[in-house]
Amino acid sequence: EELADRARNLAPVDSGEYQDSIRAEKTKAGARIFSDVYYSTFIEFGAPNWNIAPQYVFRRAAESLGLSFRSKKK
Repeated sequence: EELADRARNLAPVDSGEYQDSIRAEKTKAGARIFSDVYYSTFIEFGAPNWNIAPQYVFRRAAESLGLSFRSKKK
């Protein structure tokens, strides 16, 4: 929960929907942090076509707690 709290504090806020949607859960490999709002990928990784800069909220949250971060491979 500390990871999710840190990410919520780092998240950009417009309506607060994205910030409120951030969750973290323990996994066998460590932890998983995610948001279920449809536009979370645009916030995290940016959208150059719409002039949206990446925020790297999840990466910055993990690294601020001394954790390593790696994107999920598809």
